Amino acid sequence: MIVGFSALGVNLPIHGVSVKYDAAAMAPIVQSLVHQTAELFSPDTLSSPLSLAISDSFIGEAYGLPTPAGLEALRMLAQVEWILIDPVYTSKAMAWLIDAIKSGTFTSDQRILFLHTGGSSSLFGYSDLVLPDQ
Repeated sequence: MIVGFSALGVNLPIHGVSVKYDAAAMAPIVQSLVHQTAELFSPDTLSSPLSLAISDSFIGEAYGLPTPAGLEALRMLAQVEWILIDPVYTSKAMAWLIDAIKSGTFTSDQRILFLHTGGSSSLFGYSDLVLPDQ
């Protein structure tokens, strides 16, 4: 997204939610991937500095483990919007987004694009956590 936005001259903030590393460790990884991707197209694809904010506040206990906030986000999104997300990764990102909206990071007149990267099939592997009362 960063490379594409830069190539098109789109200046929008991108928020990333880390599910494994703290933000300080994640930033150089993302920067490296962005530069490698840009090199595939043209070295001058990146017309502006990276505009990426990385949150590490929803990692939880460990990589690959669901969090209570993520499971709550998963259930809310399924009940309200009928959208299924995975209980580990995308649910942590959605939990961040819900928290960011509640805390005023975004205003009611802003448009937000949430990139859902899939993974809903993993719901079946976590059914005891996703539907604990069933």
